[in-house]
Amino acid sequence: MYNRLTVVRRPSWFPRENVLNADRKEDSVVPMANVLNDDDLSLTIESKEPQWQTEFWRYRLKWRIGVLLQAACAGTCAWLSVMLWEPLVGTSIFLAILLTVGLGFVIYKQVIGPAWKAFLDAAKDDADKFNRQWRVWFQSLFRWNFVCALAHLIVGVWVGVTLHDGDWDVKGSIQHFSWTPINATANATCGDDNVTCAVKVKTSQTGSIQINLVLLIMHLLSVITHGVACWSMASVQPPDCSLLLNIFGTIAFLPNLQVDCMYMRLLRRKKNPWRWYEYFFSASLMQVIVMILTGYTNVWILSMSALCIALTQAFGYASEEQVSTQFVYNIDFDSIFPQESFWRPLFIESGVLFALGFVFDGTLRDVMWFVSLGELLVAALLYRTNVQWRPRKWQYYLMGWVAFCMPWIAVYYAFYDSISRSPSEPPEWVKAIIWSLVLLFACFAVVMWWYLRHAKERFVAFYSEGAYLVMSLVAKAALAVQFWYGLTQRVDRGLKAPNATVDVEEVCKSYLNLTAF
Repeated sequence: MYNRLTVVRRPSWFPRENVLNADRKEDSVVPMANVLNDDDLSLTIESKEPQWQTEFWRYRLKWRIGVLLQAACAGTCAWLSVMLWEPLVGTSIFLAILLTVGLGFVIYKQVIGPAWKAFLDAAKDDADKFNRQWRVWFQSLFRWNFVCALAHLIVGVWVGVTLHDGDWDVKGSIQHFSWTPINATANATCGDDNVTCAVKVKTSQTGSIQINLVLLIMHLLSVITHGVACWSMASVQPPDCSLLLNIFGTIAFLPNLQVDCMYMRLLRRKKNPWRWYEYFFSASLMQVIVMILTGYTNVWILSMSALCIALTQAFGYASEEQVSTQFVYNIDFDSIFPQESFWRPLFIESGVLFALGFVFDGTLRDVMWFVSLGELLVAALLYRTNVQWRPRKWQYYLMGWVAFCMPWIAVYYAFYDSISRSPSEPPEWVKAIIWSLVLLFACFAVVMWWYLRHAKERFVAFYSEGAYLVMSLVAKAALAVQFWYGLTQRVDRGLKAPNATVDVEEVCKSYLNLTAF
């Protein structure tokens, strides 16, 4: 007999050498000592006003100097981008972004990072260091969530009000297929022998998409998510400790501050499922807007694109859950899943791409063979250097990339195909906007890569959470501004939205009939 109150059920992938009663397949358990319970996750800090105000203000001064330097670098790079617009049309934007990111990283490593480390190293003991970390992180995350919720609300309302009066609806389209006999008798059908049939495709309108409403919903979802985080952090405070009244003060110095809320516990478990629930819907809506901007109006294409991005967010959620489970159950994945040679998957993929090149022709075949040759060379280099990796750790991350790439391939195919079929190319700033969209999306993958790379660090989820907060606001606000600018330019230049349901053949016949008289 064993006490079920002292054990938890074993996950299916848990190593059997650590399992009690392993011969019992239905009641396999692990000791509770190896699992973090609610008491282990409770965040207890000092209930009195901390005594490190001077050190905190010294750190805050250096932090502000670092942020001002980063803002100055961003402004300078933006000014250089404008000045270099004529000789480097479009390209200057990418150079400015790369320079801003590089200088921002250097400033963080040289100013902000050392200041934070010095602030923590000045703690008199581990308890004091623990108290500093949780109080400052709590203050920072509450403010960021509050600011992001307010900013998303302002942008969403602005988009809804600004675009409410215009005719911004996009006509959705759907294709219908029909089997039609060719040069046959009146009663002939495609099922009859010796009857030639053709599949005719007709595009019809199936409704309209209110794009301003989609943008508004996208931002309101973010408002709800950040609002729930703020509510979770404020709901555990005593009556004499109001976070909103101290939003412009120093929350970290409140004597009765309570940091043990659901939001902080989830981050201590190295995950935030609320974020992925929101991204599942908001990122899908963002992708729908991007597809519409590049000319796609077919409702099935839009639906499949949204589903691909939703799957990408699901794989992001799975990656965090894997890391969280490893942390909560105290599992050493490095010993369970040993490293494997990194050159093998690249070598196999290189062979697959080379073989697929024989199926296609033209530019696509050349691209496949070029990529295959590049991967083969990289695989040879990795073989010589014996580079190792853990595929189980990165499996969901790589699956997310597969789902992410499919709709973006369609975006850039449509864009550059339109250029190849046009007598003149669009302005370079249009190309810059198109490429900036995928860069904004790809930044989230960079944060996930960093998160998995530093999964063993104690506060890895807190750093990634801060990065996600900023990038989500920047990406969604940038998309709203770009869409607003594109629509206003359409009005100023007297342009009309394309109608995908127009039958070109019927229009040509009508024109010929009119000119025949």
